[in-house]
Amino acid sequence: REKPVADQTLAKFVNERSILTLLRAKGKASRAEISRSLGLTQATISRLTSAMIMRGLLREVATVPPEMERDPGRPGIAIEINPEGAYFIGAEVGVSVLRVVLLDLCANVVESIENRLTRKPSPKEAADAIAKEIKRLSRKSAYSGRITGVGVTVPGLVTNDGFVVNLPIL
Repeated sequence: REKPVADQTLAKFVNERSILTLLRAKGKASRAEISRSLGLTQATISRLTSAMIMRGLLREVATVPPEMERDPGRPGIAIEINPEGAYFIGAEVGVSVLRVVLLDLCANVVESIENRLTRKPSPKEAADAIAKEIKRLSRKSAYSGRITGVGVTVPGLVTNDGFVVNLPIL
């Protein structure tokens, strides 16, 4: 009995990511267009997009500028990604530099810092420096509670399954 719940949770996750991917590539789209493009029912798209709007990931926008004349009836509404709905941090530990960048949900650079390093950092020093920047950004009210992921890159050798073989600068 627990398996269907897990399957539903996974399906919701996959479908939400598909909506975000479509809107990132296409820009704004109506719920009907999203439904046709993804091969999901309009009811499913309506339920998912409504929840994503409530969470601030998406927003509704008029498809026809209000100053333009249009046919009578319900105004056209499209959905688009809300860039401020979530943020992600990317960190690069280089030979002589630590770079940290904050990206919005549309992958726009919102903030970036670059700290020159006088020597190769230890793994703990690199992790502490990244954690310090994450805390600094998290304290800002504009991003508080909306930083949802962190990615770190370090030059080195990694196997296909993600096992680190050698990180020469650390």
